[in-house]
Amino acid sequence: MSKKIVVILSLVALVFCTERANAQQLKWGLRFDTRFDNQEYSAVTQEGVISSKTDFSVRLAPVVGIAIDRLHSIMGGASFTFDMGAPHDKRDPEVLLYYNYRTPKFSAYAGKFERRRLVGGYSRAIYAESHTFYDHVIEGFAFQYTPDASKFELVLDWDGMQSPQKRESFRIISAGEWNPTKIASTKWFTAGYSFDMYHLASSAEQSEGVVDHILMNPYVGAVFNRLSNVWFQRLELSVGWLGSFDRERRVENVWEAANGLTVDFTLQKWNVGIHNHLYLGDKQFAYWDKYGSRVYRGDPFYSISGTYNYTRIYWRPRLSEGVSFDLSLEFPYDGSNMGFQQIAWIGVSIDSGVFDRKRKK
Repeated sequence: MSKKIVVILSLVALVFCTERANAQQLKWGLRFDTRFDNQEYSAVTQEGVISSKTDFSVRLAPVVGIAIDRLHSIMGGASFTFDMGAPHDKRDPEVLLYYNYRTPKFSAYAGKFERRRLVGGYSRAIYAESHTFYDHVIEGFAFQYTPDASKFELVLDWDGMQSPQKRESFRIISAGEWNPTKIASTKWFTAGYSFDMYHLASSAEQSEGVVDHILMNPYVGAVFNRLSNVWFQRLELSVGWLGSFDRERRVENVWEAANGLTVDFTLQKWNVGIHNHLYLGDKQFAYWDKYGSRVYRGDPFYSISGTYNYTRIYWRPRLSEGVSFDLSLEFPYDGSNMGFQQIAWIGVSIDSGVFDRKRKK
């Protein structure tokens, strides 16, 4: 039995022993996800960048822990991911072990926790959706402030400890949104940003290029609240600037800059919607050919040309508390050719508070 599983089982035993002494201290949660993603990119295939493939995986993430009081808790568990159709290619389970501090407006995480705990909205140039599913554990810290009209988040994700062969690396991301429509129906305007800074150092015994990558996407927009309340569930428009700065020290040590305009539009009725994203500007991800997704976790379409448009048609029915379903058809366009992508995602969340909430109803 692996050392990771022994640690997890020991933690579970400790929690249940503590629970016998004081049942109110027990917290637990269970998250299930399955995702099907068929990518048909024959018209836009570029070797090493875009290729047609199908991803189909299932994940189960149980956690248990101790609630010290209403503010502080310590949780532990594991995340198990399996690829459909690949019984012999097993992914190693990932340990979840974190401290959480929570108030109505502020929360913090420290340790190894699931990415779904984040509250920020991030540009696809920072995180592609497929990447967030398979790299779903944050190792570091997250600080979140969520007053009535806004939300702000700062996250450190340490994803590489230096060794003789392994390179040190970490990522700092942040996102914020000011949205007065949530407290006053007469207010229409919103503003926000998402930010990404990634540092890839060298290993202890080798002298590779040291890479710094910075990307930011501030935006302003309008949420047509009055109209959406009458005719639509969502009717939103935003315009932003997407800018990046890349440097490879020990090689050129010169900043490579790229920037462009982003326009996003969302329309939703009866849980069926359409979202369109347009980027016009310079090619992003200056060192993609050399580092690829090791540095750039965003959608690789940004690296193909200065024109990128994707249209997503989706259905998100309201099934039950804690159950989410997303069926989407997506059409990425690189300025010359169009691809086709089909996505189905089911998520189920259960926690120790679900029974308390039912009793209060």
